Amino acid sequence: MKLLVVFLLVGTMMVLSEASPEPEAEPEAEPEAEPSGDSSESEDETATESADDDSDDGNQASNQTVVKRALRCPRFWRRYGRRCYRFFSWRRNWYSAQRKCRMYGGSLVSVRHRYHEYWLRRLAGGRLAWIGLHDRYYEGRWSYIDRTRYSYSNWCRGEPNNHRNEDCAMINWSGRKCWNDGQCGTRISFICSRRTSC
Repeated sequence: MKLLVVFLLVGTMMVLSEASPEPEAEPEAEPEAEPSGDSSESEDETATESADDDSDDGNQASNQTVVKRALRCPRFWRRYGRRCYRFFSWRRNWYSAQRKCRMYGGSLVSVRHRYHEYWLRRLAGGRLAWIGLHDRYYEGRWSYIDRTRYSYSNWCRGEPNNHRNEDCAMINWSGRKCWNDGQCGTRISFICSRRTSC
């Protein structure tokens, strides 16, 4: 009797599975294109790329679409490339500014190249601001606090001059909007940088 019940249940399950076909998968939504204009205004970036699968066994190459992870910045932060930036108009000395950046999971900004500096200048509204560059440990040997390689600079003429022991760098100095070395205890605005979140 038990064997008969098992056969009936198995047979019923087979009939039901054949009677109700699996629903078709819905097509995946295409990622939205990034809005035109300043890329910093967009909170996320979704990109696709096509990859050819070239196998050694002679099969035809197949195209696959790979979706990259979205890059996001917290509220009030702006994205440039793969990092998030925020200008703080609060007046802090260099050390206090670095501590504040650490509270947000980042560091004072490292300026990577000329176009990056132009973008940061706009972010700061042309106002004087601390960056993460310093020569506190060895005079004349400038380095970034986040250990980014120091390869680009835009020092004003005659700077850095270490006038009265100036060991910390600021951008948007004077009408030329170049860099100056200042006393680290001076209270000015600052720019923080942090990684994007996914």
